[in-house]
This record gives sequence, C-alpha cells and structure tokens, in this order.
Amino acid sequence: MEPPTILAIAAMGLDGNIAAHASQRADWTSKEDKALLRALLARCDLTVVGRATYDTAPAWFAKRPCLVLTRSVADPERRGQRVTFANPERTELPSLFAGTATVAILGGTQVYTYFFERDLLDELCLTIEPVAFGTGLGLFATPEPRPAPFQLVEATRLNEAGSFFFRYRRTRRA
Repeated sequence: MEPPTILAIAAMGLDGNIAAHASQRADWTSKEDKALLRALLARCDLTVVGRATYDTAPAWFAKRPCLVLTRSVADPERRGQRVTFANPERTELPSLFAGTATVAILGGTQVYTYFFERDLLDELCLTIEPVAFGTGLGLFATPEPRPAPFQLVEATRLNEAGSFFFRYRRTRRA
C-alpha cells in the first residue's frame, strides 16, 4: 500500500512564529487564509494535531477525521465518531494512516517537529500573515539543525494587506 502524502499546513507571522503561546487560537489569520485552509483540508483524509492545538477548538476538529497526538493515553482511544487520541511514543503512527491518501498536519510545534525529524513531510503549505508576535512558537523546534530541501511549487498573494501563501514540495536527495 502506498504511504499517504503528508502536508504540514501552517500560518505564521513575519517573525516566523505560528503563535505567541501554546493556547493561542488561530483567529489572528486573515479570512483568505481561513478559506485556503478549508480548501486544503477538503483534499485531506485525516487531520493530525497535538493536544494543545485540539483543545483550542475541539468541536471544529470533531467535524473531520482527526488524530490527536498526546502522551496522556497509552493505546489509541476513539473519542466520538471521528477523533482518535494516540501516544506517538507508544503507537506506530503509520498504522493509523491505513486507508488515507492525504494527511494534514496542523500543529503545534511539537507535532510539526515530530514529522519533520522523521522525514515524513512531503509538503509545507505556509501562509505568511503581515503580523509579528515578537515572541512565540516556531514551526519546528529540533535540538540540532536538520537541513531538509524543499522546492517552491506555488506562491500566491492572498490579499491587499500582504498575506501570502507558499507551497513547497520535499525534494529527496539522491
């Protein structure tokens, strides 16, 4: 069986931060980014988030198949019809992707880092919003530099305020 395509989808400020703090909702992004997010998620079979991200909008995440990564469970736990909680340290995550063609990673930093460190990200779908937090959470937080080549495949200005969307595809070294 072919592994799914895994997309990291994120909005960030001009300073590279995806949020000022772990419990911040994504209500600071433009309406154009929200529409783009809905369109990207419509292409995906499964959404993966961390527990803190899930807790910012549990009803929103319950509307679609969602995998919540958390250390608070030992084995995968189904909660409702569409949400599963799983411990990435105790569960082989690819087994939970069976039957999915496209997986959306929506964060936070620990979840993005988990997939980045394991070289599982096929695409980065990034909206840059014209805002700076000054402090906050970056997209990745690896303990050591881990250069990974990506190639730009799409760049779109979303609005007059200066929001931009960039889509990068992972290039594999020969």
